[in-house]
Amino acid sequence: MAHGGTGMPAHKGTRLGANERYSDVFPGYIEKGGGLFRKPFFYEGSGKQANHYYMLKSCAACGKEMLQNKSNAARSSVAFCSPKCLLQVREKPDGIVRRKRGKGIGHVLEKACSHPAARKGFVPQHRLRVEEQIGRHLLLSEVVHHINCVEDDNRIENLHVCSSISEHNMAHASLLKCVKPLMELGILFFDRSQNKYIVSSSALIAQWGIAESSR
Repeated sequence: MAHGGTGMPAHKGTRLGANERYSDVFPGYIEKGGGLFRKPFFYEGSGKQANHYYMLKSCAACGKEMLQNKSNAARSSVAFCSPKCLLQVREKPDGIVRRKRGKGIGHVLEKACSHPAARKGFVPQHRLRVEEQIGRHLLLSEVVHHINCVEDDNRIENLHVCSSISEHNMAHASLLKCVKPLMELGILFFDRSQNKYIVSSSALIAQWGIAESSR
């Protein structure tokens, strides 16, 4: 006997738990909520019942909604509904850019399929800019530091090559040492209401005759 409209046999694994429902979009799957789905199956031989779990994702090429194995979804934020869509992305020409941590935030990645350090065809744009300047590929141990700490400002004058991640960490640590003297001058202060540090424009004008926005 099958559950009405589901096409699924009435065995224990297909019974609905709390907040579960049979999926209308993905027949044979049970929607658990929060974009999580399960699909019951039986082990051959033993006949024991278990579940495969899937996450609702959108194809990175065409935007079609699809289900991806939960473990694969945890390893990568990118999913493709078909080999055709995967090829569409892989065959995009070099020079196409995207963000590392979302739109308008974080490092910029640039398509460079033939680069020895490319991951899924992309390389951090700041590394490419430095390599163009110095005429060689950076070593894997070398880290590019953004002098103004703006991760998507990849002007060559804003980039500095550190020989190791330790040297890069030291560069950021040295910035923290600048906080105390700036606070003593009243240029930098901590705004408790906003839980963040703020630059005082009035203090800048008093010290150097310049406003924050004109720096």
